[in-house]
Amino acid sequence: CRRFPILAITLAALAIAPAAAGAMTITPRIVGGGTVSTSTYPWQALVYAGPYLCGGSIVSTTEVVTAAHCALDEDGDPWPPAQVQVIAGRDSQLIADGQEASVDSIAVMPGYDPAAFANDAAVLTLSAPLTTGLKVQPIALPAAGARTAAGTQLSVSGYGTTASGADQSSARLQAATVSAVSDTDPTCGPHYIGAYVADVMLCAGAPSRDSCQGDSGGPLVTQDATPLLVGIVSFGDGCAKAGASGVYTEIAAPSVRSFVGAFLAGGQPLEVPRSFTAPSLQGDLTSGSTLTCSAGTWSGATGFTYVFRDGSGMVLQRSDRTTYVLDDGQIGDSVSCKVVARAADGQRASAVTSVAGPIGRSAAIVVAPVVETPAPAAPAAASAPAPAPVVTPAALVDRTAPTVKVLSAHCVGRRCSLRLRVSDRGFSAGIRSLKATLTTTYAATCKRKGHRSRPCKRSVRHTLKARRAGKGTTWSVVAPRVRYGRQRFSIVALDRAGNRQRHATTRTLTAKASHKRSKKSSKRH
Repeated sequence: CRRFPILAITLAALAIAPAAAGAMTITPRIVGGGTVSTSTYPWQALVYAGPYLCGGSIVSTTEVVTAAHCALDEDGDPWPPAQVQVIAGRDSQLIADGQEASVDSIAVMPGYDPAAFANDAAVLTLSAPLTTGLKVQPIALPAAGARTAAGTQLSVSGYGTTASGADQSSARLQAATVSAVSDTDPTCGPHYIGAYVADVMLCAGAPSRDSCQGDSGGPLVTQDATPLLVGIVSFGDGCAKAGASGVYTEIAAPSVRSFVGAFLAGGQPLEVPRSFTAPSLQGDLTSGSTLTCSAGTWSGATGFTYVFRDGSGMVLQRSDRTTYVLDDGQIGDSVSCKVVARAADGQRASAVTSVAGPIGRSAAIVVAPVVETPAPAAPAAASAPAPAPVVTPAALVDRTAPTVKVLSAHCVGRRCSLRLRVSDRGFSAGIRSLKATLTTTYAATCKRKGHRSRPCKRSVRHTLKARRAGKGTTWSVVAPRVRYGRQRFSIVALDRAGNRQRHATTRTLTAKASHKRSKKSSKRH
């Protein structure tokens, strides 16, 4: 796929091993393009789905087409609509202009195959219509079966990275010209053996030009007087890699055209479940007790799946059972429940509760052990027996040092931020604090006695505040005004039992000025 973590540096890649070549890295992915405006590409939408950056195409005032893999979370379930935002008419991610729209429902193309990315299409229905104008206009679709001929000049646009593996998306909208490639071209079908499905896919590329990470779901359009949306950015082997074209979902494929076009005919062509009241968790938050997840109220739902997670995001239970029993290993942790609703035609929708926690010990865990004492020899004036000692079970002694994992990290201009997950395995007395330090290395001019000034590098160290995000296990560290240069963050966790993380968790970022930003936008940022 070609979606991109909004805050993260890296993106897990899907490895595919072709028949007669080495392994390739499949990435969600504009490279070799230039800065453009939505006044020229008014159908372009910016899509924030959960923690990911994607693109989209405005096909009507209430519908935006994107990739299926952008519309689904890590479990393969649709994102809760509240966690998806669509922005139209925005040229730069750094300037809060354009039209921001919430999403009412998410429809994923039936038959979407996450393994081969076949049928990689989804439609986001907005809660309120967009207002059309110079920077916001729907794009027309090709007729079903009107496949794009090889050699056709096309434009691909998006806000993704401008180089394969880059750690930042583009601040401004980019576009590049590519050419449609035959299914049988060596850079297309033969290159993606086992992953390329010619019936619903289209290849396009050009030397040193391609879509890249963060462009997933974005538009591939013709360069005619009346542009047509012919493709959806889907996947590729790297970005602008020699011998590998980018792969797009082909809109003119009859099944894809039927799916997308049905939304333009008016009404809702698929029965997508809708949540009206959020799910909730009830129960005693102590070890050994049972939590019950209530689905809330829905329309269009014929069944539900309940996904319980701990504070680190690990799935504890996924089933049709509404209950989950807490155990000793979750003391001090938190639990959330995601409800996935199913419709008769296979469409799904999800909603998530707020996190419940922290989980405490039940009385049964800390009762004193029974100590048998012999009966006294005589009931005469014997003193009352001493009370039985209270012994803390070994399982409730916090002996394990906590650890820190970097969930996401990025620098935008001179502001760098990290999102962290703190884990304390076994029984935990709780996390006391995080010590965060930042070492900045930057270019400078050094003067030495008897020598001319010359370029050198200097370093400066700062202590940063780490803040807990709510009552869960997620923390954040923000450095608001760093020098441009290399930033090395070091984080050490300490729990309430005095256990200190032995080896610091480190992450290195680079803060650099964007030469494409105007002084005006830099000041706003």
